[in-house]
Amino acid sequence: MASEDKQAYEKIILAAIECIEKEGIHAVTIRSIAKAANMNSAAINYYFGSKDKLLEEALKQTLNEMTKDSLAVLDAATQDIHTILEEILLYYISGLLKYPNITKAHFYDT
Repeated sequence: MASEDKQAYEKIILAAIECIEKEGIHAVTIRSIAKAANMNSAAINYYFGSKDKLLEEALKQTLNEMTKDSLAVLDAATQDIHTILEEILLYYISGLLKYPNITKAHFYDT
């Protein structure tokens, strides 16, 4: 994928994540994502083919980021296992509180 295409692809995914959090996964539309990404609906269909595929990729990215952050805590760990687990758990809880609609999309709606 060319650099411009990759940037547009990522911009659309970030806009989808923003819209899921703002509107909830069932209320999100291609039009609202396109507006948030400052693109047209055709661009979303070009890169993802469907709203479902885009939402799947957006949720995959949020899980990948959470996993990457958790692994970074483990890699940098110098404390005992209880302290490490507490740090990861607090990270998860803060994410749940900060992004409730993303959390709901992962656990209840998909």
